[in-house]
Amino acid sequence: MYNQEDLQQERWRQINTLKIFNDNVSQVTDNAEYKVDFSSGPNKFSLNVILTPDFPMVRPILKISPSINHLWVNASGDEIINAPGLLNFTRHSDLGRVVQAVIRELQRRPPLITSHVPNNVSILYYGCYFLMYYAFIKIGQNNADVSVILFQ
Repeated sequence: MYNQEDLQQERWRQINTLKIFNDNVSQVTDNAEYKVDFSSGPNKFSLNVILTPDFPMVRPILKISPSINHLWVNASGDEIINAPGLLNFTRHSDLGRVVQAVIRELQRRPPLITSHVPNNVSILYYGCYFLMYYAFIKIGQNNADVSVILFQ
């Protein structure tokens, strides 16, 4: 088994790789939370890297702000959960490279910010294409006019 000192050294090594492989890394809470700011398309994002007390024996938590729509993100749009590097994370993984891969994915395929999407908009993600459609419903006295606009 691993002693606490070995795990602490491994934790610091992982934090150092985060700083080496990523720009704009700032410390939120010493030894526990770090923020990586980056741009994707016209938008600016913050990726908070949260290290639980059991890290590096368990994977880190990656929170994205503002909320987005992407295959790697949970339903509420604020946590990266399906990135390959996170799914396969072990204490021998490289935290810096995992975060770098997430940022590169989001830069290659700029995500839609869901916190700016009105309630009457539905978003579907197919591969690298976003399909958005607006449904406008105008109900008159005896008629209903429905317009649907599709764009890619």
